[in-house]
Formats: sequence, C-alpha cells, structure tokens
Amino acid sequence: MYRSPDSPHRFFCNTMTTMGTLTVTNPVRSDSMDKTMKFVRFCSNLDFVLHRHNVNINDVDLIFFPIHYVEHFYVVCFNLKNIAVEIIYNNKIGEAATSIYDSVPESLKDNFVEYMAKFNERKSRKLRNARIVRLQMKWRTNGNNKDCGVFAMNHMETYMGNGLRNWDCKFTREEGNEQKKQLEKARQIYAAKIIYSRINYLKDRMLIEIKSACEK
Repeated sequence: MYRSPDSPHRFFCNTMTTMGTLTVTNPVRSDSMDKTMKFVRFCSNLDFVLHRHNVNINDVDLIFFPIHYVEHFYVVCFNLKNIAVEIIYNNKIGEAATSIYDSVPESLKDNFVEYMAKFNERKSRKLRNARIVRLQMKWRTNGNNKDCGVFAMNHMETYMGNGLRNWDCKFTREEGNEQKKQLEKARQIYAAKIIYSRINYLKDRMLIEIKSACEK
C-alpha cells in the first residue's frame, strides 16, 4: 500500500473479519457460540488479514472495521496512535452510540482490546478506557440506507483519524440532488474498481455481460 510519509498508517479489514465474532443484544437468529469461541474466531480472522498483507499490528495507526449488520453498512475505527474508538455512519437517526447498533461496537471493542493485549498491553488498557464516540459529520443523512455502503467506502478512503478537523469527504453537507449526484458518481467509481480488480475472479464474465448490455 502506497501512502504519503505524512499520512497515518491505515489498515482496512473486510466484513468477513468480524462475521460470526460479535455478541449482539437482539440477535436476528439463534446464536449458540459463546463469547470465548467468538473471540478465538476474531483473533484468527484478524491474524489472517494482517498476515496476508504482511502488516504488523504495532505499526498500524488506524484500523478500520467495516460492519454489515441488518442491511446497514458503517465503520468502526480504532485510532491506535491517538487512542480513540469512533463510529462512522452516514445516518443521523439515533444519536446515542448504543441506541441503534445492538451492542455491535461494544462487542467489537471488547474483542479488539483483548486482541491488542497480546501485542501492546499499554495500548490495550487505553483502548479499554476509551469511550465509543459517534462522529457527527455535517453530511450525514436522514434515513438514507440505500447509500450506506457507498458512504462507508468513502469514509474509509478519506478519514485520516483527526476527528472532524480538516476532513473532506467530497460530499455536500445538505441532502438533495447535488449529494445524490455525488453518491452516484462514487458508486460508479467503486463499482468499476471492484469489477476490474485483479482479485475479482468473475471479472471476465462480468465484462462480457457489460459489453453485451451496452450493445443492446
């Protein structure tokens, strides 16, 4: 991963990292796995993605966990340089950090704190004492769930760990036609990157289908 020398070292997990590892207050389906087993799975998943990208957790400044839960996407960011735990979500509804997330951020924090204890006890203690903060960005929306995945990808791309200070996500502050156009453009850019990615094993098939659709 290439970055400016002045930029924080950011690491991006995928949604599979936390899948089946979190304990929620109101599960949508029965859950027979206890917290210990979930933590073991979490550690295994995180070890895998870090090793895959040859990254040492002690070298990371910001680690991002994209969360997919009940058809919503949002991001939980752990700042390991200037200790903080932040929820980044485009939806304004439910201002309290615990009101709409069904204890997912708390469960993730518990797992990550214990994980960090194996590598850096001091940071683990500080993270344990850190309050989960929901960032109140000016461009948040009122119930726009359709674009939450686009927002989540943009937030991971543009957030540098400075809170709201000097954070330019390129979206207008007000909902409306302009923001809608910006979201559609971002969706097209992300879709193109996914389709043309070298790890997309369906790329050739998708390109054939796209070409066929364009020729109609």
